[in-house]
Amino acid sequence: MIDYKVEIKIKNGRLSQMMDERGVVNASELARQVGSDPSTVGRALNLSMTAYNKYGQMRIVYSKLCEYFMCEIDDICPPDHFHNALDENRRAVYVNKDQLRSLETRAVDPMLIAARDELSFDDMIAGLPERRRKVVTMRLKDGMTFSQIAEEFGFSHHRAISLFEDALWRLRAKKSNHLAERLSEINEY
Repeated sequence: MIDYKVEIKIKNGRLSQMMDERGVVNASELARQVGSDPSTVGRALNLSMTAYNKYGQMRIVYSKLCEYFMCEIDDICPPDHFHNALDENRRAVYVNKDQLRSLETRAVDPMLIAARDELSFDDMIAGLPERRRKVVTMRLKDGMTFSQIAEEFGFSHHRAISLFEDALWRLRAKKSNHLAERLSEINEY
């Protein structure tokens, strides 16, 4: 039986993360920082505008954002949206109790669990292979962008993302890991 309606607002996660790292709280503030119109920055944040126009040129707002964040376009915009905007950035999903718990578990930030359980960051990632451990450290602890990590290691931006995502998957998937045990305990509530 369907008991819950979960409403999801889809936003540009890459741009949102860059904003969080800089302490920029909303599109209006970012627009002031980059010298652009708030509604245009809002459209970039909501993925309702492509990064490139129909002539293949980067849109001015994205150029300004790249300049402000000192990054490449794929650091602030998912490649799927370079030429394809979202028709709608809100969705509703109907779920039952078990599905809701699963969504909640996946939404928990491993850093928050580590902090709450008084695990050190280093303890949390200790079981990861060395390269993945370094990528996670550079991203979460040192605040580096994927482009900066890629440059440091000498591989592609997409490889940096892949290693980071794999590391997070390993942290979540390893059942004997303390982090996974805590995720299970949270899921029981």
